[in-house]
Amino acid sequence: MYKQHYRSATQKALDAGVFVITDILRLKHRRTAFILAHRIGITNATKWTLEELANQLSVTKERIRQIEAKGLMQIRNVGRVA
Repeated sequence: MYKQHYRSATQKALDAGVFVITDILRLKHRRTAFILAHRIGITNATKWTLEELANQLSVTKERIRQIEAKGLMQIRNVGRVA
């Protein structure tokens, strides 16, 4: 019983992760997708800091944070738009 419940919960989490990755890849702006993918760590299994991304894209850490927040909001709203 416990193993089946655990497997079910694990599968649900994995499925949710796949949907998040798919939603990131569907984002209209490549820069937003790049930032989210690197902040979450799905590109090379290491999470980039705001500072690392800011240096890479030649913007401020605050701008990276804003783009990240907007991208996450877009992903959350994907299911609400019919």
